Order: sequence, then C-alpha cells, then structure tokens
Amino acid sequence: LRLTLGGRYDRYQNIGHTTNPRFAAVYDGLEKTTLKFMAGSAFKAPTPYEALYSYPGTAKNNPDLKPEKIRTYEAYCERQLPEQTGHLGIGYFRSTIKNLITQITDPADGLNQFVNKEHIKTEGVELNAKIHTGRYISGHAGYTMQNTREVGGGRLSNSPRHTATAGLTGKLPVMETSAGMELFMVGPRTTFQQTRLRSAALLSLNLSARPWRSGPRIYLGIYNLTNADYQASGSADHTQAALAQDGRNYIAGLEHRF
Repeated sequence: LRLTLGGRYDRYQNIGHTTNPRFAAVYDGLEKTTLKFMAGSAFKAPTPYEALYSYPGTAKNNPDLKPEKIRTYEAYCERQLPEQTGHLGIGYFRSTIKNLITQITDPADGLNQFVNKEHIKTEGVELNAKIHTGRYISGHAGYTMQNTREVGGGRLSNSPRHTATAGLTGKLPVMETSAGMELFMVGPRTTFQQTRLRSAALLSLNLSARPWRSGPRIYLGIYNLTNADYQASGSADHTQAALAQDGRNYIAGLEHRF
C-alpha cells in the first residue's frame, strides 16, 4: 500500500488565500491487480481579462467575479494480462465545480460578460486496454462516458457524453521504423447557442524512420485522413454557433540528436 499526500497554497492580493490538498492511495496486494483511489481540489482565480475587460456595445466587465474551485474523486482498477501482454482498466470519476467562470450574453443589454455558474457536477466511467502482440505490434483502446451539467439545470455546451480512441502501432528493426494509426471519436454536443454538433471520427497516420545509422530521424504524419467534417462550439465572441476545424493536413519533420 502506497500513500501520497500533497498540497498547494496560493495567496492573491485581491481575493485572499486558498489551500488545496491532494491524496492518492495505491494498493498492489492483489495478484496482477492494482487498485487506486485519488482525491484532491484545485483553484483558479479570475484573470484580469475575465474580470475587467469591457468594450462599448460588445462586452462589459464583472469586478465581482469569484474564483472557481473544483473537488475531484477517482477510483481505478487495473488488471495485468498474462505474460505481460498488456493490461485492462476501468475507472469512475466525479468532480464538483463551484463558481465555474463562463461567458454569457446578458439578455438585459445583449453584452457579453464572464459570470460564475453556481454549481457544476460531472461524473463518468472510463475503460481502457493496452495489448502487446509479440515484439513489434501493440494496440490500445479507450472509451469514456461522462455527464456534465449544472445542478438544477441542463448539460453544459461543448460537452460530449461519449468519447473513444483506438490505435495500432508497429515497429520494425529496419531503419528503426515505427508506424501507427489512431482513431479518435467524439459524440454529439450542443453549442454555446444551443444548436447541435454532429459526432465525428478522426483518423490519423504517422511514420518515423532513421535511414542513416547515426543520422537524423524522419517524421511523417497525416491528420484527419478522411477529411471528416469536424466542428467545435463557438463562444459569445463568435457570430457562428459552430467553428469548422482543420480538414486533412500533413506534417513532416526532421530530428537530429548530437
């Protein structure tokens, strides 16, 4: 049994001081199974932009903006597969946020302003797996289901209920070659303006190799290979409810270590 305890102390001239503890317990007493429990809190002071920015006809300040605080709890169980071929994991998490700083449009005057949301709660479960098949091929997969909403109200914008990822990596001794692909999936969400964003799946490929024994390593990557239509929520600063994200794009790199 391993216990970890930590903490952080902050003091701000305008809003006072805060102390936030962190705790973790890890139990390895079961064969090939590890149990973890983690808890903690964190603190975020409002930035000068959030509290003081104003512009005639567009935005107004909020000098009474309060700091936001979060408390988190997480329980996790990890099971090693036979012969060190990987592991499976399942976890539960829960967070409560007080005074979440968020931007709204005041219906009284149509101006944008940062305010504190009274009480936000999020909880969910996560599943993940990592498997090695021999020396050269490995794969991973993960899935998260979560629900984030204002207590006594609806779900927050741009907060998907479902996200998932899966990937496959292969390695070859020839030129120290590594190749992989990863699929990221996100479920439907609502925008700041309460319209609906469709779910999306993004596929990425990457390749790296060292053609010369003592020379540089070459990197190549293709992101959003299928050129999927992927959008994110706008904010009160945007006219659009949804903002188009990058389509298919490429990256090439060269790395040399001396």
